[in-house]
Amino acid sequence: MSDSRSPGRLIRELLAAVMERDAAAAADLYAPDAVHRNPFRPGRPSVRGRRAIRRHYLEGVCSAPVRFHAVDPLVIHELPENGVAVAEFTMNGVVLGSREPYNPCFVLVLRARDGLIEELRDYEDIGARPTAPGREGRASDTKAGPAGENTTTKGAQPWTSD
Repeated sequence: MSDSRSPGRLIRELLAAVMERDAAAAADLYAPDAVHRNPFRPGRPSVRGRRAIRRHYLEGVCSAPVRFHAVDPLVIHELPENGVAVAEFTMNGVVLGSREPYNPCFVLVLRARDGLIEELRDYEDIGARPTAPGREGRASDTKAGPAGENTTTKGAQPWTSD
């Protein structure tokens, strides 16, 4: 593991690249043989190799009709001696055109080697997407709550753990 980029730093640099919509900068953080997994995304569960990961960012978040302006809150749990970090965060942004708020929550599990991302598991709240299949309402129905958690308005019950 390189001292230049800890797993936590890789997460921060990745989020900065996403906020700048810079697919090349995001992909350059990955090892050439890296795997980016999307367990919650139907039809695209994983992407292998830096070139495919660059295309994944370019065709995904970097060209989506959404502009993110902040990551808040960001909590990173890091085990640098193992090359592992887990990040919990909310991306705060707006849907382009309508300017409606869009604030999806994420959990990333990152494994790094030699200062590069070897594997990333991207657990995105895809149900919060304005165009998510089966989603009722609009992007403005979801907003960041007082502790940064997603809360759904218009009478729907928030997710709770039993």
